[in-house]
Amino acid sequence: MKVLISTLALAVTMSAAGYALADGHGEGKKGKGMGSPERMIERLDTDGDGAVSLDEFRFPRHDRGPFAKADENGDGAISKSELDAHIEAERTEMEARFARGQAMFAQADTDGDGLVTEAERRAMAFSHIDADNDGKVTAEEMMKMREMHDREGGHH
Repeated sequence: MKVLISTLALAVTMSAAGYALADGHGEGKKGKGMGSPERMIERLDTDGDGAVSLDEFRFPRHDRGPFAKADENGDGAISKSELDAHIEAERTEMEARFARGQAMFAQADTDGDGLVTEAERRAMAFSHIDADNDGKVTAEEMMKMREMHDREGGHH
């Protein structure tokens, strides 16, 4: 348990650092908001010396990102109890995602061989859309699935 807490605390710290360096303009191949290291230095280097000092290094606004999630009372600081609560919430969410993934795998593995084939994956996706189980997908069913997908933030 101590290792899990240490790992999660490190993850919060590292994600905060990554968030601080996020470009916010969608540039680069590293994913949403991450630009090249050169672009990040250019953006943060206010004195133009080609490097970023501690005075120049800025986190984005406090009301976004992992720091804000852990700062439950919004006072701009994280107490040990806030960090502990944040780590516990993250652990609980991780366990829930794992359980959902296991359930989805079991549902998709219709022949029980421990593998999900492309055919099984397609059949599972189709059955989620075919709400009335008539073996056909209508535009209305697709629209309902899309609305549910959007409501759940892209997850189902």
